[in-house]
Amino acid sequence: MNTLIFILAGFLMASLPFFFPRLLRTTGMRPVKAFATFAVVSFLFFAAVIVTAMLFEQYRGQGTKQSWEFYAVLTCLWIVAAFPGFLWRYLRRPSLPRGN
Repeated sequence: MNTLIFILAGFLMASLPFFFPRLLRTTGMRPVKAFATFAVVSFLFFAAVIVTAMLFEQYRGQGTKQSWEFYAVLTCLWIVAAFPGFLWRYLRRPSLPRGN
């Protein structure tokens, strides 16, 4: 059950920066700076999820040492989890004004 909660939190936190550009104050930025801001915030969320999961694992007494392969796969999964937010932010067609 706890694993499922961390997986759902990870998927939510991966796409979260892309859904709230006003909260990050990136609405008036150039696209390159805005994407860099989204990448930095996504990395911070990634680190928060990893640290929280590691602390929970240590609390449960089952702490295991992970090698670089684990973090490489986890990074790829994070990118896949962030893809819906990326689609929403960058590839969504703007709605047409009413009357046209």
